Amino acid sequence: MNKIYSFLLIGALGASAASAAVPAANRVLAPRHSINALFGAESGSAKTDRTKSLGKLSARAQEALRPTAAPEGFEVITEAPEGTNITMTGESTSFYVDWGEVNMDEWAGLAYDAVQTADGDFYLKNPISFAGTNTYIKGHVTEEGLSFDFPQPLVAQNNYGEWYYFYADILEYAEVEEDDDYVVTYVPAEKRTLTFARNDDGSYTMEEDYMLGLTCNDIWEGFGEMNLHLTEFNAEITEVPAGLTADYSYVLLDMLTGYDDEPMYRPLSVARDGQDVYIRGLYLVLPEAAVKGTVDEATGNITIPSNQLLGRYYNYYLFSMTGDGEIYYDDDWGCNMVSIEVTEDDLVLAYDAAKKVYTPVKEEGRDAYFIANFGNTYTCPCNYYGVTRIFNQGEITDFAPIAPEIESWEYVGEYDPMYSYMIEFFIYGDNNEGQMLMDRNIYYNLYINDELYPITIDEFPLMEFYTEEESITNIPVDYSDDDDIYAWGAYHGIVFRNKDIRKIGIQAIYILDGEVVGRSEITSVETASLSDAIAGAEVVATEIFDLTGRRVETPAAGQLIIKRQVRADGSVTVSKAIAQ
Repeated sequence: MNKIYSFLLIGALGASAASAAVPAANRVLAPRHSINALFGAESGSAKTDRTKSLGKLSARAQEALRPTAAPEGFEVITEAPEGTNITMTGESTSFYVDWGEVNMDEWAGLAYDAVQTADGDFYLKNPISFAGTNTYIKGHVTEEGLSFDFPQPLVAQNNYGEWYYFYADILEYAEVEEDDDYVVTYVPAEKRTLTFARNDDGSYTMEEDYMLGLTCNDIWEGFGEMNLHLTEFNAEITEVPAGLTADYSYVLLDMLTGYDDEPMYRPLSVARDGQDVYIRGLYLVLPEAAVKGTVDEATGNITIPSNQLLGRYYNYYLFSMTGDGEIYYDDDWGCNMVSIEVTEDDLVLAYDAAKKVYTPVKEEGRDAYFIANFGNTYTCPCNYYGVTRIFNQGEITDFAPIAPEIESWEYVGEYDPMYSYMIEFFIYGDNNEGQMLMDRNIYYNLYINDELYPITIDEFPLMEFYTEEESITNIPVDYSDDDDIYAWGAYHGIVFRNKDIRKIGIQAIYILDGEVVGRSEITSVETASLSDAIAGAEVVATEIFDLTGRRVETPAAGQLIIKRQVRADGSVTVSKAIAQ
């Protein structure tokens, strides 16, 4: 029985790759629990057929993750000195942790920044793709290529007041005994220098069968690169020419990303420049990204080439690729499945002038897809959308979103005294005429005690991982830090630290070209006074159950339990917890 000797702390993978076969209209959703979660809730994802699952994280390894005092000489390189900036792309055998399981996959589209100084030093940023540390390792240019000495400090992370210190290091394969079994893992190698050979085309290839991995206390964290190949990257992003007027009236119908066979509609922004047409809104992960096509003046058909650079997303380059596939019934899964392949073929959208509808030109029984792909070599972790049709919903004349709906609010200070109130609400991307608005242009304002209220890094400290702003008043509708502020489709939730809240209001706004062009009504709720909320939140009775529903009087330490609590105001809350 093979297990993996490792554990997770930072930079967990947020989504895996689109597979050769995934369930239609009910696919695996991307986790939203990590700093660099790759894709959001609306996008489907599953592992590629190249992905190897190496096993769950070892309990012993998790115990080995412990806070330490700052090691002597632990100095992280956050800025490289002046030199020649080099943009690179990489392919590798990448190791990453996804929901506690270590996986290995062939990866493409990795994005790297490097700086080469005049004296031959070479600084490589984010050397481990799924550990987005925004720090550098330092190496040297040699006659043969590049050379790096290890270990090198990579990041220090504060986790609820306890500090953990992580290194980039050279690792090698090992089998470690554990509880009458053995664990497959990677451990620090005796070799302390990792070299990259320079190829004839100027690219660099990692030499020998070692891993460039992430460690803490000399224990591998489950993240790393093997067989890393770095190439200078000069592709250009598809840009929309300045001054074009966008038409927001078109909508993509995608049957794949719906749930329970319900279709998914997504509004698009379309701009014309002669025969060139630029479409925005195809990909939720990069809503500002544009895809370029060409209009046939005689037929109105649009031809969209594959292999267009959408932009950079965290540490990866996303390309717009066209896809070809079919839906079939799978007896093993007992449901419809989707078989998809990335192609280099153009996607042709045939135009019906009478209906103002575009439909993809495909062989009978085949379907067309837009794919946001990591790199442009093969299907790597991606978003993909079935193109059923694109239709015109009529000219948008009202850019005022409908008013948000408040689902609930409650005092949550009894769970954690640093917090006060939590509010849950929904923001829908429609106007009052029933037309769909572009999500990328929808924002919302918060009002606390009838005053416009910005979110700030002081109250929401995880903002530093998601934005360079320290204060935001116009909050993007999809903004989330996965801790205090949640956005999951139309659903939103915010947990405040402010103790002086008596009224909470929410207003949806629509911003075009930096100007607010539409506002909803303000939806608000008056909270109880803090003293009343605390009194009502007092727990007067507690019942504990195990996961089978049986009542437990004294649960064992570490046991996962279900806790039912009755409060002074008569409310009942049920939650999962770990017995202490």
